[in-house]
Amino acid sequence: MAKLDLIDVVNDLVKVVRTCPQCNKEQGLTVKYSEYQAWKDGALIQNAFVSLTAGEREILKTGICEKCWDEMFNFEEDEIYVDETPRTDTF
Repeated sequence: MAKLDLIDVVNDLVKVVRTCPQCNKEQGLTVKYSEYQAWKDGALIQNAFVSLTAGEREILKTGICEKCWDEMFNFEEDEIYVDETPRTDTF
């Protein structure tokens, strides 16, 4: 896991700052420190941060911002290759 910078822990809130490894832009999220600590202690990220979007959780997990994620993984339907060759093997 990449380094997370924690700043401003106040009243159970913490600002987490990450730099996107694709575009090098700094991203910041404010989360509950108790949720952050639960994640660091082993809780699944989607269970620890139920109020965050998948994109926000991705920033915490990998640092990749939503714009870069979309550029890397969103494809138009006609860009996706689907092998429609009938299978001949049997089980």
